[in-house]
Amino acid sequence: MTISSIVGCIYLTHHREDIYPEPKCFKPERFLERQFSSFEFLPFGGSNRRCIGAAFAMFEMKLVLVTILSHWGLAMADTRPVRPVRRGVTLGPPSGMQMVLTAQYKKRSPQGITSSV
Repeated sequence: MTISSIVGCIYLTHHREDIYPEPKCFKPERFLERQFSSFEFLPFGGSNRRCIGAAFAMFEMKLVLVTILSHWGLAMADTRPVRPVRRGVTLGPPSGMQMVLTAQYKKRSPQGITSSV
C-alpha cells in the first residue's frame, strides 16, 4: 500500500487565469470587482493550517495601507519585473525590494464640522 500526500499550491492557485484574468499584472481593483471564495484567495493558508493571526494581520494591513496611501504615492524604485522568492513553503517579494515615495498629498481640513469645548 502506498501512502501519498496531496498539498495545494497557493502560488499556482493565485495564478490561474480562469480565476484571476491577467494573473501576472498588478490589479488590486480585481478584489473590488468580486468576492473570492476561501478556495480561490489563500493569503494565510487554509483549513486547520490557516494562520492564527490572519484576522489581525488583515486589519493591520488595511490600517497601514490606508494611512500610507492617504498621505503618499508609491512606486517601485526599479522598473524590472519582480520575481517571487521562495521562503519555506511560501513565496514573497525579494529582500531589499525598494519603493519610492512619489508624492505627498496635502491634508484636507474637514469642512462643516464644528465643535465646542
